[in-house]
Amino acid sequence: LSRANFRDANLRSAYLWKANLSGADLQDAYLESADLRGQT
Repeated sequence: LSRANFRDANLRSAYLWKANLSGADLQDAYLESADLRGQT
């Protein structure tokens, strides 16, 4: 996982968190971030 992708995933997660999305949306964002971290 490249540093750029890791940073982008963190920024996207932070944006979604601050946007006060619903629990389902936050869960989707978390799962997406987990998928990104799982990539080799």
